[in-house]
Amino acid sequence: MGTSLSHPMLTLGSADDSITGLSATDGSVLWTFKPENPIWNFAASFVGDGSFVFQDVTGRAHRAFVNNGTLIWSAGGTGKSWTDGHASVGPNGIAYAVANYPPNFDSGVLTAFRMTDGKVLWSQNTSRPANGAPVVGRLFGKKTYSVVLPAGQQCKKGQQIMIYVYDAESGKPQWTFWGPKLQGDDVAGDAEGVEARLANHIRAKTMPNPWGQAVIDKTGTVFVGGETGHFFSLRDADDDGEINMNDSAEVSVFDAGAAWVGSSGPALADGMLAVAPQDRLHVWQW
Repeated sequence: MGTSLSHPMLTLGSADDSITGLSATDGSVLWTFKPENPIWNFAASFVGDGSFVFQDVTGRAHRAFVNNGTLIWSAGGTGKSWTDGHASVGPNGIAYAVANYPPNFDSGVLTAFRMTDGKVLWSQNTSRPANGAPVVGRLFGKKTYSVVLPAGQQCKKGQQIMIYVYDAESGKPQWTFWGPKLQGDDVAGDAEGVEARLANHIRAKTMPNPWGQAVIDKTGTVFVGGETGHFFSLRDADDDGEINMNDSAEVSVFDAGAAWVGSSGPALADGMLAVAPQDRLHVWQW
């Protein structure tokens, strides 16, 4: 069963009311957990100690055991919120969750939780909706961990997508990237692919998140693709807190002509980068 949700800019379906754990051996149901609020874009982040972290639609973070679904803690959340983002965990013993502020959901918040007990360590408001998944790593020029948050209002003509970066421990802002604005009524590649999708009996339009999943490579460069069809590599080369679109030392961009869908993101290996927006696979080798 699902719970119907509403949004002033988007047409939403039903959210999930419960999470089910299945046996990897035979698929049998091991446990079912029903949180206080519905789940949207569920993604489990495994801590590595037999527990996992997820968030509900309000940005309330939860940590539970994988084997039996027993709740360890739940904390945070923004009442009557909705977000297309999801929670993630860092290698620093911190979990991160996102939420958007009602009634218009046009701005959001990123919150950090201590892994051991769910204590809120810090929160940062975002001027764009927090409709992305945080990712934690060491960025170019930084000695400590950073958390990268892709954000924006998806599927809305004229809306600008952004990247926010904070110190992962303190929440102090480090840099921002003002991305492109969506130029049409649909994300890149959505209208062009309708006929092919219908012929294959799948949903006519993808209507994805504003960004796909961001990744950080071993040099501290951020790679991420957006709803406008652009795939970026980003680094704050001069450490001035802003990414300059016209500076090749800070931004490289590839126009794929198609948006990144949901949690799709780059795959990295030594000397190779692969990305898959909604219509094809692009691979670089060096």
